[in-house]
Amino acid sequence: MKAKFVNTASLVFIGCIIVLLLVTSYMDLQHSNTPEHFVSEGLIDLSEIKDIKQPIKLDGEWTFYESQLIDYAELLDESKKTIVKVPDKWNSYIATRQEPKSFGYGTFHLRIKLSDAQMKQVVGFKIQNIGMSNKVIVNGQVISSSGKTGTNSKNYEIGNVPNYVFFSPEHSELDVLIQVTNFDYSPYSGIVSSILFGPQEAIEKAKISAYGYEFFFLGASTVIGLLFFVLYLFRSNEKYLLYFSLYSLTGAFYILTHGEKIWFHIFEGFDYLLFTKLQYLSAALSTLGCRRSICHAGGV
Repeated sequence: MKAKFVNTASLVFIGCIIVLLLVTSYMDLQHSNTPEHFVSEGLIDLSEIKDIKQPIKLDGEWTFYESQLIDYAELLDESKKTIVKVPDKWNSYIATRQEPKSFGYGTFHLRIKLSDAQMKQVVGFKIQNIGMSNKVIVNGQVISSSGKTGTNSKNYEIGNVPNYVFFSPEHSELDVLIQVTNFDYSPYSGIVSSILFGPQEAIEKAKISAYGYEFFFLGASTVIGLLFFVLYLFRSNEKYLLYFSLYSLTGAFYILTHGEKIWFHIFEGFDYLLFTKLQYLSAALSTLGCRRSICHAGGV
């Protein structure tokens, strides 16, 4: 009976690995189909595109205004702008910035030119990793925020949760301002992941793919973790089963707290500083479980 149970568990595990490879291949294919239209000196011209079917990465040369939180494009001072690469860590933008280089605040600016047909559509953004707080303003209207931007550690609040936002353009040119503040996370800050733009349908598809991808691995990791824990109850002398269970279950917790950060859909308003500690904990325990399961499986 035990042997049959172990064989069944092994088949389930192998099946999950196969599905993982298939899903990863599918996601890579979807990623490779994303159109490439690069931002040049703070401008991306999409007006010549007849039909945007895939979200467009707004990667390239944005303008950046160090130590300024700007709400309206009319207030931009061209003499104080810096051309920067997005996505990237902003640590190296200003050589004179004091340590830690990731601390500070500023505003990113991008102009998006649309066609008449695109103006009649509902369009949207996928806002990903912009740390450690951000506010997105389009033509003077705040469309998204995470945390609270500020000019010092006392008047800002940490928050870096992905968001999908949609709106109807009123102009053929979108002035996008992204305020960013960080006084907590020392490794890096800035717009460190691609921002996606496109018609609502394209962004919604990207959202479904991203959430489907993460929910699959969340479910698979949880099932595998519980399965190996039950195996350990039957074969308690084989410690690698317990550690692999720990690895899988903490891996599921890692998925909850990274990427789309599903955690915040379950626990809205959760304290972000405590959340970052949970992120570190999940990564540490998952690494420990992986190492110990390998050691015990190899008889180390």
